[in-house]
Amino acid sequence: ADSGNAGLLDLVMALQWVRDNAAAFGGDPNNVTLFGQSGGAAKAAALLAMPAAKGLLHKAIIQSTSGGMRIVGQEEAMRMATELAAVLGVSRLKGEALQHLPMEKLLAALGKCPGPFRPVIDGRNFLADPYYPTAPQISANVPMMAGTTNTETTWYYPKHPGIFSIGYGDMKRRLTGLLKIDTAAMDTLIKAYRSAHPDARAIDILTAVTTDYIFRRNTLKIASLQSASARAPVYSYVFTRETPVANGRYRSPHASELPFIFGTTAVAEPLCGSGSDIQPLTNIMMATWAAFARHGNPNNPTIPEWKPFNDSNRLAMMLDVESHLESDPGGTSRAALEGLPYYEYSNDRASFLMD
Repeated sequence: ADSGNAGLLDLVMALQWVRDNAAAFGGDPNNVTLFGQSGGAAKAAALLAMPAAKGLLHKAIIQSTSGGMRIVGQEEAMRMATELAAVLGVSRLKGEALQHLPMEKLLAALGKCPGPFRPVIDGRNFLADPYYPTAPQISANVPMMAGTTNTETTWYYPKHPGIFSIGYGDMKRRLTGLLKIDTAAMDTLIKAYRSAHPDARAIDILTAVTTDYIFRRNTLKIASLQSASARAPVYSYVFTRETPVANGRYRSPHASELPFIFGTTAVAEPLCGSGSDIQPLTNIMMATWAAFARHGNPNNPTIPEWKPFNDSNRLAMMLDVESHLESDPGGTSRAALEGLPYYEYSNDRASFLMD
């Protein structure tokens, strides 16, 4: 009965282990911060809505989630499982049989099925989507940080170098495939983004729209829902540091904040490059994440005063060596996306990359 959520139940067991053993390592089992990036952020959002995880985490950081607002219903989950069984040539997916499959065969089969597989509203572990249409009340007392990098989707560009030379016609074609809107709606959307950046090239508009649609819009919606229903503060951020790699053409890609949080910039040099800003920004990011983990408040001497986010101010800390607080960065353009469904993992994010 729990098979659709086995992965998250593993995470619950890990949190239970922390609760039971943290004190032996000098930790506080009543002050546990869970944070994740990308798919990890979706897992963190899901755990906030999972009754089995209640009381096991006390602060959460949601970094660059895309499809983390929703999970899947039983009907879709059963359809996906049935299709996987057909590809594997079995009548039913049984745990013991799956454990005896060579990993290579299982991965190959997964590649032929629609996906990705994700948590399920099963009536046991989940009664509803984590952040749709509201925030989970069981986590109303959990402080949250939620944010993205400034140009998330440039993460995908190294494998598509020709994308930097696209024109406006090609850009519109790519966005139409992703957003599934008509010509008039597309023209309105492009006008909104160009009005904010009159000199923007086609690749700049493509990056801004896809970053907003796939990552920032959903992350902000989670922050908005949490702040509206929570009894604890929510803080929003944008990581704006631009990597010098490839002459700066990738700007602030997905995952580019991680080496600064973990102090691993030396091994992550192909992503973050090098320069005099590396150590100062590492100090800022480590101090900020640690302050939030300890106190539920990210304020510390390395950044300006960071006030909580809500729908009336939509404040975000623009994180770089010289950080600053800004109200609703990019919001005027992003408003053109209102009315579109929120991005979900079932929507192929790679569609805008196809030539």
